[in-house]
Amino acid sequence: MSDDLKFRVWCCDRNEWERDECTLHPDGNVIHFTSQGIPTLLRANSHIVERCVGIADRSHNLFYTGDIVEVEMMCDNTSDVTEGFSRVEEHEDGAVYRFTRIRGVVEWRNTGFFIKLIERTTNFGADFYDYMGDKFSWQQLEIVGNIHENPEFL
Repeated sequence: MSDDLKFRVWCCDRNEWERDECTLHPDGNVIHFTSQGIPTLLRANSHIVERCVGIADRSHNLFYTGDIVEVEMMCDNTSDVTEGFSRVEEHEDGAVYRFTRIRGVVEWRNTGFFIKLIERTTNFGADFYDYMGDKFSWQQLEIVGNIHENPEFL
Protein backbone atom coordinates (compact mmCIF):
# COMPACT_ATOMS: atom_id res chain seq x y z
CA MET A 1 0.00 0.00 0.00
CA SER A 2 1.41 3.42 -0.89
CA ASP A 3 1.83 6.14 1.74
CA ASP A 4 -1.03 8.23 0.37
CA LEU A 5 -3.48 5.38 1.05
CA LYS A 6 -2.32 4.57 4.58
CA PHE A 7 -4.54 5.18 7.56
CA ARG A 8 -4.84 4.17 11.17
CA VAL A 9 -7.92 3.43 13.26
CA TRP A 10 -8.46 4.52 16.88
CA CYS A 11 -10.94 2.46 18.92
CA CYS A 12 -12.78 4.82 21.30
CA ASP A 13 -14.19 1.93 23.36
CA ARG A 14 -10.77 0.44 24.18
CA ASN A 15 -8.72 3.67 23.94
CA GLU A 16 -6.13 2.08 21.68
CA TRP A 17 -5.19 1.66 18.03
CA GLU A 18 -6.59 -1.26 16.08
CA ARG A 19 -3.63 -3.58 15.66
CA ASP A 20 -5.03 -5.99 13.11
CA GLU A 21 -5.47 -5.19 9.43
CA CYS A 22 -8.26 -2.80 8.49
CA THR A 23 -9.62 -1.88 5.07
CA LEU A 24 -11.59 1.19 4.06
CA HIS A 25 -14.72 0.33 2.11
CA PRO A 26 -15.68 2.80 -0.67
CA ASP A 27 -18.77 3.80 1.37
CA GLY A 28 -16.49 4.97 4.21
CA ASN A 29 -17.01 2.00 6.52
CA VAL A 30 -14.01 0.27 8.06
CA ILE A 31 -13.67 -3.49 7.80
CA HIS A 32 -11.47 -5.04 10.48
CA PHE A 33 -9.75 -8.38 9.89
CA THR A 34 -8.96 -10.30 13.05
CA SER A 35 -5.70 -12.19 13.40
CA GLN A 36 -7.66 -15.24 12.19
CA GLY A 37 -8.67 -13.32 9.02
CA ILE A 38 -12.32 -12.93 9.98
CA PRO A 39 -13.81 -9.66 8.62
CA THR A 40 -16.04 -7.53 10.85
CA LEU A 41 -17.54 -4.13 10.25
CA LEU A 42 -16.36 -1.53 12.78
CA ARG A 43 -18.96 0.84 14.21
CA ALA A 44 -18.40 4.37 12.92
CA ASN A 45 -19.49 5.92 16.24
CA SER A 46 -16.75 4.10 18.15
CA HIS A 47 -13.84 4.25 15.69
CA ILE A 48 -11.92 7.17 14.23
CA VAL A 49 -10.10 6.79 10.91
CA GLU A 50 -7.02 8.98 10.56
CA ARG A 51 -5.48 9.47 7.11
CA CYS A 52 -1.76 9.43 6.42
CA VAL A 53 -0.38 12.65 4.93
CA GLY A 54 2.22 10.67 2.98
CA ILE A 55 5.09 12.85 4.22
CA ALA A 56 7.47 12.21 7.12
CA ASP A 57 8.66 14.60 9.85
CA ARG A 58 12.33 15.34 10.53
CA SER A 59 12.60 12.03 12.44
CA HIS A 60 11.14 10.11 9.46
CA ASN A 61 7.76 9.39 11.13
CA LEU A 62 4.75 9.61 8.82
CA PHE A 63 2.17 12.30 9.63
CA TYR A 64 -1.46 11.29 10.25
CA THR A 65 -4.50 13.38 11.03
CA GLY A 66 -4.72 13.74 14.78
CA ASP A 67 -0.95 13.99 15.21
CA ILE A 68 0.29 16.77 17.47
CA VAL A 69 3.29 18.54 15.94
CA GLU A 70 5.76 21.22 16.99
CA VAL A 71 8.13 23.55 15.22
CA GLU A 72 10.50 26.18 16.52
CA MET A 73 10.78 29.29 14.37
CA MET A 74 12.89 32.40 14.53
CA CYS A 75 10.91 35.55 15.26
CA ASP A 76 11.29 39.06 13.95
CA ASN A 77 14.27 40.59 15.77
CA THR A 78 13.37 44.23 15.22
CA SER A 79 11.40 44.57 18.47
CA ASP A 80 12.61 44.98 22.02
CA VAL A 81 10.16 42.35 23.31
CA THR A 82 12.21 40.01 25.51
CA GLU A 83 9.77 37.67 27.28
CA GLY A 84 7.84 34.58 26.26
CA PHE A 85 10.33 33.08 23.84
CA SER A 86 11.26 29.42 23.89
CA ARG A 87 14.90 30.29 23.26
CA VAL A 88 17.07 33.40 22.85
CA GLU A 89 20.52 33.28 21.24
CA GLU A 90 22.96 36.14 21.66
CA HIS A 91 25.93 36.12 19.31
CA GLU A 92 29.36 37.71 19.76
CA ASP A 93 28.61 40.23 17.00
CA GLY A 94 25.71 41.55 19.09
CA ALA A 95 22.96 39.89 17.06
CA VAL A 96 20.09 38.50 19.13
CA TYR A 97 17.88 35.73 17.73
CA ARG A 98 14.55 34.97 19.39
CA PHE A 99 12.65 31.73 18.79
CA THR A 100 9.11 30.68 19.50
CA ARG A 101 7.80 27.11 19.72
CA ILE A 102 4.52 26.46 17.94
CA ARG A 103 2.30 23.42 18.48
CA GLY A 104 -0.57 22.28 16.28
CA VAL A 105 -2.74 19.35 15.23
CA VAL A 106 -2.74 17.78 11.76
CA GLU A 107 -6.23 18.07 10.24
CA TRP A 108 -7.87 17.22 6.93
CA ARG A 109 -9.91 20.03 5.42
CA ASN A 110 -11.77 20.05 2.13
CA THR A 111 -8.70 20.21 -0.09
CA GLY A 112 -5.83 18.84 1.94
CA PHE A 113 -3.91 18.54 5.18
CA PHE A 114 -3.34 21.54 7.44
CA ILE A 115 -1.93 22.29 10.87
CA LYS A 116 -4.42 23.82 13.31
CA LEU A 117 -2.66 26.06 15.83
CA ILE A 118 -3.16 25.02 19.47
CA GLU A 119 -0.27 26.71 21.28
CA ARG A 120 2.75 28.95 20.91
CA THR A 121 5.18 30.31 23.46
CA THR A 122 4.60 33.95 22.47
CA ASN A 123 2.16 35.93 20.35
CA PHE A 124 5.01 38.06 19.06
CA GLY A 125 6.74 37.40 15.79
CA ALA A 126 4.84 34.31 14.69
CA ASP A 127 2.69 35.12 11.69
CA PHE A 128 0.99 31.74 12.03
CA TYR A 129 -2.53 31.20 10.77
CA ASP A 130 -5.00 28.60 12.01
CA TYR A 131 -3.49 26.40 9.32
CA MET A 132 0.08 25.95 8.21
CA GLY A 133 -0.09 27.67 4.84
CA ASP A 134 3.35 27.88 3.28
CA LYS A 135 5.22 28.99 6.41
CA PHE A 136 7.00 25.66 6.95
CA SER A 137 7.88 22.52 5.14
CA TRP A 138 6.43 19.41 6.74
CA GLN A 139 9.97 18.09 7.23
CA GLN A 140 10.70 20.92 9.71
CA LEU A 141 7.90 19.72 12.00
CA GLU A 142 8.27 17.11 14.71
CA ILE A 143 5.49 14.74 15.81
CA VAL A 144 5.26 14.95 19.61
CA GLY A 145 2.12 12.85 20.13
CA ASN A 146 -1.47 12.49 19.02
CA ILE A 147 -4.84 13.71 20.23
CA HIS A 148 -5.86 10.32 21.64
CA GLU A 149 -2.79 9.27 23.62
CA ASN A 150 -1.56 12.77 24.56
CA PRO A 151 -4.60 14.96 25.34
CA GLU A 152 -2.45 16.93 27.82
CA PHE A 153 -0.82 18.62 24.78
CA LEU A 154 -4.13 20.11 23.66
